[in-house]
Amino acid sequence: MAPPIEQQAATADGRRLRRDRNRDAVVDALLSLYNEGNLEPSADEIALRSGVSARSLFRYFDDVDDLCQAAITQQQDFVSTIDNAGGNIDAADYAGIYVITDRIDVAKKRVDIATLNPDELTGADLTGGYILKIDAADPDEISWTTSRKFPETAGSSLVLVTPTAAEIAPAQLAYIKDYVQRMEDALMASRDSGWARRPYLDFIDRGSWVDQHLLQVFSANPDALVRSTYFTKDRNGRLVAGPAWDFDRGLGSYWDERSFRYDIWFGTGATDVWQTGWWGILARDPEFMQDWIDRWQALRRTEFSNTSLSGLVDQLTVGVGPAAARDAARWPDNASPYGSYTAQLNRLKGWAPKRAEWIDQQFTSPPAVTISGGNVTFTAPAGAELVYTLDGSDPRSLGGALAPNARRTSAALAVPASTNAAVRAYASASVGVRSEEHTSELQSHH
Repeated sequence: MAPPIEQQAATADGRRLRRDRNRDAVVDALLSLYNEGNLEPSADEIALRSGVSARSLFRYFDDVDDLCQAAITQQQDFVSTIDNAGGNIDAADYAGIYVITDRIDVAKKRVDIATLNPDELTGADLTGGYILKIDAADPDEISWTTSRKFPETAGSSLVLVTPTAAEIAPAQLAYIKDYVQRMEDALMASRDSGWARRPYLDFIDRGSWVDQHLLQVFSANPDALVRSTYFTKDRNGRLVAGPAWDFDRGLGSYWDERSFRYDIWFGTGATDVWQTGWWGILARDPEFMQDWIDRWQALRRTEFSNTSLSGLVDQLTVGVGPAAARDAARWPDNASPYGSYTAQLNRLKGWAPKRAEWIDQQFTSPPAVTISGGNVTFTAPAGAELVYTLDGSDPRSLGGALAPNARRTSAALAVPASTNAAVRAYASASVGVRSEEHTSELQSHH
């Protein structure tokens, strides 16, 4: 089934929107001043540039340091670098474009979870916060695999990121290892029950696991789920997948043929995203897959629309401009294989929508919606019917069956706009993930 489309009024919170808008204006003002060479602007200078009063400035930030941290955390910036030890600066000092970005660490504007101190060894204090990753471990890192040898990929293990190996207390390490093991045990018990029970939901935040997997699939990341795959656990919280990290070989990379094609789930030698690790088990849960499809199709109407994807490329690269040609002249081996930086961006702006459209085709499309006057009309996609309720409840039951109160029609459905209708497209023959090169053994989902 495609995701439900519910008819309900949405009221914007004007004060919250205004606060967010002003906060963004302050951060933009600070970054603008930085770009002009003013690296220590006063609060008055920031306020003047942003159009927000100096008094109001600190309604949004604790102090100037807090504002600076917000700017650093939220901004990935491209910097043209000059390497000069003294004397006059000339072309020989130009070192090219460097990317300044943040790192994954526990902090208010980074990974906003509780800081776990070495003396917090009991009760709720012991439960967080932790950062883990699936990756190749460095010699000074603590790493392990579970009782079932997960992660199963050669060279990968579970790695403790925070607290570090030098900081963590034995009781804390024992706690997080045990938590991960119990999570895995619950996941396997859920699978073995035929998904009649889902005790794994006591241990993971499923929405974040959907998002992590979805981003890896969309980007065609060849190292998905086996390298740079992060998890966080806050105090009294469940295991959250993310932040998403390390996509240098994804998104149709010219330099890695494993992600070059947009029209397959994964390239030769890349991670099988539907069979690997814990996600390979989750992908057999029809509720995980329905959440995945619902999330994907919702994003395709918003942040992942073709227009938004293309606009995101422009937004993230607007500061490069003519510097790209200078960097290519300084480092010819790094010059774009497409002939120019603009051509390379255009290639990415073509690849991303094609990838999204190909993923669209692997699932039943959502109903088409038209609004005319006071009525809303839903039309099923080709090869599907409409199933719906008029009380706002989901017409799909757990496991994929139709809800007892669901109605079914092959005709278009027209209802007054005030109706609390929940509508899905239903294709009884739609089973698993469709692909010419790969068919997983997923449970039926519609």
